[in-house]
Amino acid sequence: VSFDAEIRDANGFNIITTDSGLIFTAPFDVQTLSMNDRSTAVLEAGSVHPFRSRYLHTVAGINIVLKSHYPKALVKVRQGEKGSTSLDVIKVKVTVDGQETEVMVKGGKGFVSSPAVFSLNGLNFKLGYGSKYIPLPFSIKLVDFQLERYPGSNSPASYASEVVLTDREKNVEMPYRIYMNHVLDYRGYRFFQSSYDQDERGTVLSVNHDAWGTAITYIGYILMSLGMLLTLFKSGSRFRFLNNKLKHTGKAAVLIIFLAGGMSVTAQLPQKADAAVAENISKEHAEKFSELLVQSRDGRMHPVNTVASRMLRKMARKENFTD
Repeated sequence: VSFDAEIRDANGFNIITTDSGLIFTAPFDVQTLSMNDRSTAVLEAGSVHPFRSRYLHTVAGINIVLKSHYPKALVKVRQGEKGSTSLDVIKVKVTVDGQETEVMVKGGKGFVSSPAVFSLNGLNFKLGYGSKYIPLPFSIKLVDFQLERYPGSNSPASYASEVVLTDREKNVEMPYRIYMNHVLDYRGYRFFQSSYDQDERGTVLSVNHDAWGTAITYIGYILMSLGMLLTLFKSGSRFRFLNNKLKHTGKAAVLIIFLAGGMSVTAQLPQKADAAVAENISKEHAEKFSELLVQSRDGRMHPVNTVASRMLRKMARKENFTD
């Protein structure tokens, strides 16, 4: 079925816009059924017929109905809303020996869209944009997808994929569990647990193929650690410079520590009153209260002890209340 196609298909149902309205041609006889009076008719194949609304057209077992027609409507590309999952569109200018044309190509990340096919100056082109299928030397089948949520919340706590890897070339059939920080490595490919379908029946795995990249990265980490270690002993390094400078200022440092110790003793005096208040609560009661579960703003469940410890470190920058 085509609508105002530049090249009409002799074997298709072609709808054409004219000054008097819509018409169509078909390679087979078309049966029509009026939705107004239930009358029927048979339209001859190869002839031109009016294409009217409220008529059911049946041709080659396919039913076609004109629901609405907007003669002045335009098909335009516009910027999508934030978070939209629709396809992207890129405009490509193609030039061949002075002749040029603009082609709109649909696609985007995660989409394998149909390519745009066109001809220019006697040459045929096929342009695509987006992802493409890459055949792998093995296959992975999802056996089960597991999703765990925080108690009392719909927020996902963790999710994992139980898969079976099959490599007929090497006669390998290996079950594996992929989850956070637990990656499937096989023949230079690495599969990470990335996301999952909204119906929780499918999983999304990120794939990296870098046979030598991991080894090179680890070698770089080792060299960096070795260099940091050598700076501790190499003369003229920044560490040795600071170490020699501290030796010359040793007496001043002892005086500063002594003064700081005196200030800390003075600062602890008012805290003793707070400690006296805490003594009125029994240790057993405090321990039971610390095990009480509360829900944070992000939906996670924590004991009161964990929440209190975080608040103490944020506000007082201390690990203990009485320090």
